[in-house]
Amino acid sequence: MAAPIIIDQVLRVLGIFLEPSGQGNKEVDLWLNSFQKTPAAWSIADQLLRTETLPVGVRLFAAQTIRQKVEYDLKHLDAAAQATLRDSLIDLLHQYKDDFKPIVRQICLSLADLAIQMHEWDDPVRELITKFGQDPAMVAPLLEFLLVLPEEFSNRRIQIDDDEAHGRAQHILRGTANEVLALLLYYHTHAGDNDTIQRHILDCLHSWIHSSDLEIEVLPSTPVIGLAFDALDNDNLSDVATDLICEITRRTGSVKKSGRMEVIHAIYPGLRPLRAKLNEVKDDPEAVRDLCRIFTTAGEAWADLIGTNYDAFNHVIEGLLQCAGYPDLDIAKITFMFWERLKDAVVLQVNAASKPNFIPVYTQLIDIIIHHLQYPKDLADWTAEERDEFRDFRHVMGDVLKDCVQVLGAEEALSRPYSMLCSLCTAGSDGVFDASVEWQRIEAPLFSFRAMCREVTTEVSVIPKIMEMLPQLPEHPKIKYAAILVIGRYAEWTAKHPEFISYQLNFVSQGFEDKEAVAAAAQSLKYLCRECGPHLVNHLEQLHHFYFSTIKNMGRDDAHDVTQAIAHIIAAVPLPQLAVALQKFCHPMAQRLHEITAKGKSSAEEEEVATVKEITSILNQLSTILKHGTPKPDDIDTQQHPSIAVISEIWPVLDMLITQYASVSLIDEAFARFCAYAMAAYKWHLLPVLSPIMTKVVALFNQTGEACYLWASWRCVREYGSDDKDEGKVVFGIVENLTTATFQLISNNVGKLDNIPDVIEDYFKLVSELIEQCPMLFCQSSFLPALFSCAAACLAVEHTEALFAVIGFLRDVTALASPLRAHIPTLIAEPLVLVVQQNIQDLVRRIFNGLIYSFSRDRELFFDVASILKTVSEVAPEETRQAVQVVVHEFSDEQMGPKEKEDFLAKYASANDGFKDEQKLSTVIRDFAASFRRRNLIK
Repeated sequence: MAAPIIIDQVLRVLGIFLEPSGQGNKEVDLWLNSFQKTPAAWSIADQLLRTETLPVGVRLFAAQTIRQKVEYDLKHLDAAAQATLRDSLIDLLHQYKDDFKPIVRQICLSLADLAIQMHEWDDPVRELITKFGQDPAMVAPLLEFLLVLPEEFSNRRIQIDDDEAHGRAQHILRGTANEVLALLLYYHTHAGDNDTIQRHILDCLHSWIHSSDLEIEVLPSTPVIGLAFDALDNDNLSDVATDLICEITRRTGSVKKSGRMEVIHAIYPGLRPLRAKLNEVKDDPEAVRDLCRIFTTAGEAWADLIGTNYDAFNHVIEGLLQCAGYPDLDIAKITFMFWERLKDAVVLQVNAASKPNFIPVYTQLIDIIIHHLQYPKDLADWTAEERDEFRDFRHVMGDVLKDCVQVLGAEEALSRPYSMLCSLCTAGSDGVFDASVEWQRIEAPLFSFRAMCREVTTEVSVIPKIMEMLPQLPEHPKIKYAAILVIGRYAEWTAKHPEFISYQLNFVSQGFEDKEAVAAAAQSLKYLCRECGPHLVNHLEQLHHFYFSTIKNMGRDDAHDVTQAIAHIIAAVPLPQLAVALQKFCHPMAQRLHEITAKGKSSAEEEEVATVKEITSILNQLSTILKHGTPKPDDIDTQQHPSIAVISEIWPVLDMLITQYASVSLIDEAFARFCAYAMAAYKWHLLPVLSPIMTKVVALFNQTGEACYLWASWRCVREYGSDDKDEGKVVFGIVENLTTATFQLISNNVGKLDNIPDVIEDYFKLVSELIEQCPMLFCQSSFLPALFSCAAACLAVEHTEALFAVIGFLRDVTALASPLRAHIPTLIAEPLVLVVQQNIQDLVRRIFNGLIYSFSRDRELFFDVASILKTVSEVAPEETRQAVQVVVHEFSDEQMGPKEKEDFLAKYASANDGFKDEQKLSTVIRDFAASFRRRNLIK
């Protein structure tokens, strides 16, 4: 038995911890963390905190320890001990009233957490107001307590469930809100120029309003809103005043209309002077940010009102336009959500009469956004990270432009950037751009064309003018890049105006000659070919030469885009010529793979690396052509898809290649992708050649253990699995074959499952898909007992995706067994039900072990675990109840006291039996796991 901890030990370890060299000492951290979980920590922390001669750091640690104990371990104290603790904390609060503020905060947090949990403390708010309210020295500590109390009700570490917390809040907060408000206003009146107290008051008001314990409907009859706006002029209070104004304003968006309008009428006069203030503080970004937040919050909360009352709210709109135009983009972007919400209101049919008022607003907004889109002149001095961030943010600004299109209409919206470009042309030059114009001023409108395209759904007269302008653009890499992307984005328009195709195809093709424009050219070619495939079939011969002469020199992503472009044209080839078109592109690739295979592997490492890269690239190209280079299977009327013959022709080459290069991961993955894409693209048409494909896939998994072959098999189950068709039985046999090899792999890695996370993840996803497609065949499988045991064992895997796949399978399989959820005959389900019943105790024990020791703390995971436990209860209610009891009672009393066990089991039973969904049960087991881990495990 460990010797009891004494105060001198704690002081000695804290002495090390508080030394600069002691920070980050893991051994010291672990010791202190462990100490805080012991029963002795209550009394030792209290002694340390009361010894004023100790260093501040020691006393702060003591205060933090008490706070932690109240959060996690209060239930270890009986009612008398809790009352003693409360009195002690109140005494300490008085002792530290003029001392170190962080200690005061920790004491207040402890008091708040105690007030939430201690039902015997009937009226903590009124009690402390009565005790300290008239003592000037205790104003700040009292306000600190009132500030943190509402906030702590959202503290998930406190050991109290949601229903209990709600009831406690109703009693000690909402029942005293008016008295707290009166106290705060009294303090405000008497605080004078004491900014510290005024700040506390504003913080307190914000806390009580944010928690919904102080209703905003009472505010118009009080000075609260006025004092908040007045505080904006005080540099020491402006940030908290902003928070308070925003919180009140935000809540006007959800309260009932009668109360809502009174609060809005009280707020609006305070907004009017802020437009002038924006100009006054324009050189102070932080001040502008605060004002922008106020205007934006008002706009977002009142968007529906603004959409029908432009004149009444024009000060808000103009203020937001000012903020949107501010040079600091971090401030400008604060307004972006408002423009979307306002757009949603403006475009409603019921607001059609008001819509014309907003045309100038969104027109001005387009001009503002296009100005913001301009790259800076000092771009060369930016870091790569800064460039990436700005590029990403341009797409966010593009979303604002889409909002503008919806309000203005495509014609008006696209005319704005077109007019900007026209204004940059030399007068009388017939569209030639002024050579002195900076490239940024041309590129930004081009980007805006691209951004707005998604909202262009009608014929727009300015689009042909834009397309005719592109050849006149100056020769600059950034401009060329943007112009090429414009063509790609408007490919759907081009398909309806084929007279532009030839010129656009040449324009895009020229981009491949400029290394800075290759990515744009590849992407645009993909879009152009996807939308205009039928018009480009006659260009296939020309593109064949282009493709094979350039593809080797492209990066992976660009090569994928260009291959996809070719595939889209092939898909548009008339059916009688489809096989020939496929052969024209696939045969040269297959021929090259045959040459590589015939040559054999090289002993030179560098040469072999290059060979693997080339094989992978060719297989990926073949996969892309298969995926996109065919009409939809349902569109093929002939019994045999004309492209199946091509797959049959190249299959022997692929078979020979993969036989030679199996166990080379990159090639395995590319080959598995080829097989999966073939199944997805051709579906039932692939059946004539499916057997050799899947025979090879299974053999390769048995040989290599590569998870990618399980993924390809998942696609096979998805496309061909069925309880009713002969193919379903074949597919089921494939999964049984794969299961034998998978079990062997898992068996070989018992105790080190994280060595094979991909295999575990893809196998259990495969079997989950089998349950979906072949539930009756699955229920009759001979491998059910071993599969269930294997899944339970794999709950020990700590790889997140693999664990989710295992839990997902267990959720699906127990739901299939549940008489309340399954949709299969009872007799068919009997073997599965029996397996579930036989494994309940082991499954429950492993689940609880995972909850405590290894599972992540993801909310979705807890929900899935709750779903498993609930469905198992539906299969065998009494056995599951007993299993949970057995597991919980196996914990020692030191790990989990008898009362805690009974409390948990009662909550568990209530959540499991009393609620139809799993949400309540998920909360119960999540709280259990957090409490147990905190008390018994070192973080």
